[in-house]
Parts: sequence; C-alpha cells; structure tokens
Amino acid sequence: MRLVKLLRQAALGLFGAVVPIAQLVAQGADPATHPGTFVVAGNQQIELAVHGGPAAECAALALADQLVAVLRRVPSLASPVGFNAVISRATGSAPPPFDAGMPFHAAALGKLTYFDVEQSASGKPVFTDHGGSFPIAIYANMAACEERSTIDDAKELDGGPPVIAGYRLTGEFRGHPVYNGECVVISAGTEPVFTPVTMERYLRLAVLKMRAKQASNGQIGAQAAALEAQIAAMSPADRAKQASVLNEGDLMPADASSDDALSLMQPNTALFAGRGAPERAHTVVVAIPGLQPEIPTRRYEMNEQRQRDVVRIKAQLDWTALEGMVRP
Repeated sequence: MRLVKLLRQAALGLFGAVVPIAQLVAQGADPATHPGTFVVAGNQQIELAVHGGPAAECAALALADQLVAVLRRVPSLASPVGFNAVISRATGSAPPPFDAGMPFHAAALGKLTYFDVEQSASGKPVFTDHGGSFPIAIYANMAACEERSTIDDAKELDGGPPVIAGYRLTGEFRGHPVYNGECVVISAGTEPVFTPVTMERYLRLAVLKMRAKQASNGQIGAQAAALEAQIAAMSPADRAKQASVLNEGDLMPADASSDDALSLMQPNTALFAGRGAPERAHTVVVAIPGLQPEIPTRRYEMNEQRQRDVVRIKAQLDWTALEGMVRP
C-alpha cells in the first residue's frame, strides 16, 4: 500500500488505536527494516537568487550537481532502509556585503524521513512516515553550517560580516575542523572559515543598535553613552575576548563560562579573497546531525537507529571527492 494512500487514510481517521510498536514488530512489521525510496527533488533557493545572470546560475547549478552526485553515491541513501531520502540541489547568493566575496552558493540539501508502524482499523500493521526526520546537507562557498543563524539586525549595523550564534569547535575529522559535533568544514588553505566575534565588536554593535532607536527613546542615548565609556575603559585583552550571549537576539553579552552561553562567530571574509574562479568550490561544509556521536545535538533527537544511519553515511561518504573539489 502506497505511503500517500496511508497518509490520506490517516487524515480521514481510518487508523485505529496505536498499539505498542513491539507488538506490531512481532507481527512482522518492523519500520527499521522497511525499504525506503531515494528521490532527487526540484531546485531550492538559498537566501537571494544567484547574482551574475544566466551564466552564473548555470555554474551554480553545475556545482550543486557535483554535491548531489556525492550523496547519490552513498549506498545508505541510494537504497535507504527504515527511511525515505529526498535530496534537492540548491543555489543562491548572500545579500551584500555578506557574500564574503563569492557571487553564489551551491548545495545538496537532504531530508531523511523515518517510518513508523501503526495499526489500521482492520487490526493489521501499516507503515507511515510518522517516525520523525532530520536534515543532511553539503554546502559549497557558504560560510555556514546550516541555514543562517544570525543575531537579529546586528549584522547590518557596522557593515561587517554577520554574527552567528552557537558555533563551537568540537574536534577534527580528516584534519578538518568540526563544529557543534555535526559540521565538517573543508577548505583549501589554512585560513579558518569562522573567526570569533570580539567583545569590542559586539559591544559596539550594541551601541549602534541603541543609537538607531535613540530618536524614539531618550533614555537609550544615555545608555549608549555609558556603554561607549565602558568600551573605552576596557583593556586590550578584554576587547579581544570572544563574545557570548545566552539567547539569540540578546543585546548584551553573557558570561562565557556559563553552560548555556552561545559563543559568537563570524564568517572569515578574507578566506575567499583572491581565490580565483567563483564557479569552483572554495569551501565545502558537510552538515549531518550526530556526526560526532559523543557531542549531544541540540536540534534533533538522535535515537539508536538514526545514529546508526549517520555512522554509515559518514563512512560511505566520498570525502576524498569533496576534498578534491576545494584543491587549488
């Protein structure tokens, strides 16, 4: 019975009460062993449309096709078991001045949707895709580990690179840095893809934000002046410290030693300077939740089945091909 039909039945209330999954598995309906499908879906857009006209769009799509081809060669994705896999190619451009010198991005965006088993009105076990999902992605020429996570409006106020919350270095894989236990960043040179946002820059951004609201609230002007005086009194070492916040959008930084603090990073705009043709990959970012199983993921629940699938995908991914894409 097709999944689409099952979903329609569910919407019509034709499923009976859900029984313990162990009982249905005992009847031969194990969602973890149910064969899935692999589909390459339509194109998606990342941020703005590709700058540079049709030629740039064709080059971006060609780069995205290379990334999709890498995922297609992963046996666990091409012949999925326990889940359906959908992969889309994606292109786009960051809004100026945050494009880091690159006219476009390219990506292969994937989603793994897991099966569940429920009891139909007739008492028979039927499979649905109600078992949850999580994304996987490979980005080229994009200084981010996921869809951008930036601090409110602060990224626009000083003309500098966007402020990104919550990235922290958690290890290395094949000599490449890993962020948040799920994001491998591959680049050709030794320049880091992300650099810390200093306390001085973040406080100055806070001043700019206060000044922007000063016209509607006279007290904000006095607060901004006090903060400027605080910056002037800071030692060079304190100015250079990495800033952290407790919540995205917080105006003022937090104590970096707090377990809940989110460290602030920014894309290294110097990374792409003078690197030549934009139609090739200067950076490749592989983002898969649970890539480092010892690092808890904040965004997705990784049960035993999902973690096992991630281990397989990581082992089967053609890392050599991805590394070859960024070589000069």
